[in-house]
Amino acid sequence: MDDGGRKQHMVGIFDRAAATYDSVGPRFFTYFAQQLVESAQLTPGERVLDVATGRGAVLMAAAEKVGATGHVSGIDLAPDMIARTSAIIAERGLTQAEAQVMDAENLNFPEATFDVVLCGFAVFFFPDYAKALAGFRRVLNPGGRLAVSTWGAGDNRYDWQREVIGKYAPPGVREQMRQMQQNAPGPAWDKPAGLQAVLSDEGFTHVSVTEVARDFYYATEQEWLDVQWSHGARTWLEVLPPDLLPTITSEMFERLRAMRLADGIPQHQVALVALAKK
Repeated sequence: MDDGGRKQHMVGIFDRAAATYDSVGPRFFTYFAQQLVESAQLTPGERVLDVATGRGAVLMAAAEKVGATGHVSGIDLAPDMIARTSAIIAERGLTQAEAQVMDAENLNFPEATFDVVLCGFAVFFFPDYAKALAGFRRVLNPGGRLAVSTWGAGDNRYDWQREVIGKYAPPGVREQMRQMQQNAPGPAWDKPAGLQAVLSDEGFTHVSVTEVARDFYYATEQEWLDVQWSHGARTWLEVLPPDLLPTITSEMFERLRAMRLADGIPQHQVALVALAKK
């Protein structure tokens, strides 16, 4: 699949997820959006670009920080995400915020437009991440700040998920999963040193990476499944044979029941938050 095909594939995934994205189960994205915005140390009156805004978790937090004298532009390549986020902006009367469909690798803004660029859990999706980061630098003012988040180490209690999906997935998908589990060449987005190296290599300075972790809990097995369908994880669920989904779901639910604690079904989420300067 070429870069254009990969982009359209991801647009489809997130458009189909938009209705429930960050609105079912534990609010991972809302929590880590606050951490990202706090790290950027936004001040009233600043102009901010939120790349891959999704349902606006980062955008809303940033809009609160910059206030009525500032401005936050949110962009995303998924039209349904933008439509829903624009509706939220209108409902809340946020005159300092807007959202529009735009490709992160082809930013349609003049040079030195923003004081801060934010990008939550998205840079690893960009087929040409170097081009995207170069665009971030271009639209930043001299001395402007970049704050990026990626996922850190996964919760190994969920290693069974790959096993179950691989058991029922078509052969081509199983091979793709096998290759992903190997150490394929490319940035180590889930390692502090890897994320720091990427930003430094693309010309950013004063790069620092902080690990942020928190335990979340699912109330029920069905809530866990609903959350998987609400974000990028649905990529793997969509390739499973529909006629086998009841069997697959039953097997997954059995694994989840074995994990249940007093507070619910646990998941330890780790995020890396990087801060850098132009």
